[in-house]
Amino acid sequence: MSTPIVPFPPLNDDGRDQSNGFTQVEDGGKFPNAAPIWGFSAYAQLSDVQNRPYSKGLESEPFDITPSDDDNLSNPVSKLYVAEAGDVHFLTDSGNEATLHNLAAGTIFSFTFTIVKIFDTGTHATGIMGIAA
Repeated sequence: MSTPIVPFPPLNDDGRDQSNGFTQVEDGGKFPNAAPIWGFSAYAQLSDVQNRPYSKGLESEPFDITPSDDDNLSNPVSKLYVAEAGDVHFLTDSGNEATLHNLAAGTIFSFTFTIVKIFDTGTHATGIMGIAA
């Protein structure tokens, strides 16, 4: 004799989903129910997902960048905000020097590399802010 399969989410007698597409969690919040798609509840597997602490250090705060040919940044960055459009000439943590041309104003640029210096020479964008790596 085989074990009956218990469907998730819970179903009414007529086979309709009782959860309305959401999974109830301990503190009363609701998450979208992924069980019909994946066949399991990710939130049941990660029951502490809502209570995990987020540690935000000072290094994750945005800060103004003054381009300098001599000094490295106080914190390496992986994101830049440019207030006024222009070129940005920089040095990466792996020692590569490059220039990004015509960066658009009012945009946050996210990189897969880390910038350790923004040179004054060759940088024409202004109002540059960095977000640490």
